[in-house]
Amino acid sequence: MGETAQIWFLLQRYSPKQLHFTFLLFLSSGNICRFHHRFITQYLPTCAALKRLRINPEPCLGVIKKHGENVQDAIARVKEAINEGWCNNPTGLFINSCKSGEKPKNTVDAGVKAWFESLRRERIVIAMSAGFVYTVDGEAVEIGEMMRQYPN
Repeated sequence: MGETAQIWFLLQRYSPKQLHFTFLLFLSSGNICRFHHRFITQYLPTCAALKRLRINPEPCLGVIKKHGENVQDAIARVKEAINEGWCNNPTGLFINSCKSGEKPKNTVDAGVKAWFESLRRERIVIAMSAGFVYTVDGEAVEIGEMMRQYPN
C-alpha cells in the first residue's frame, strides 16, 4: 500500500481525535516511523482544515505531498474565496492554488508586516486593512503615505 493510500485509509477509519491520541502513544513509547511523524505534523492538521472547508481530502493528498509548501496559502485562498462568495468548487480551487503557489489577495509581505509591527509597538498605529493603516487617533492613512512619514 502506497503512502497516499495509507493516509486515506487512516483518515477514513479513525477520527482525528483517535488518530492524535494513538500517535501520541507512539511518540511517548519512541516507536514512531518517519511516515507517522509526517502524518501527524502535516497531513492530519491539513486534512482537518480541508474538512472544515467542506473539501474532500482524498483527491488533494497527492498535491499536498508534492506541493506541501503551498498548502497554507491555498487554504487561506479558499477561505477568502468562500467569504467573498465566488467559489463554486473549493476542492478545485485548493488543488490549483497548491500547484500554482497562488496566494490570497489580502496577503501582506514580511517587510510591511515587520514595519507595521514596529509602529504598533510604538503605539503609532492600531490596525491595518485593505491598503490603509489606522492611527491611534482613528485616522485612516494609506500605507504608502504612512511608510514615507515613518520609514524604518
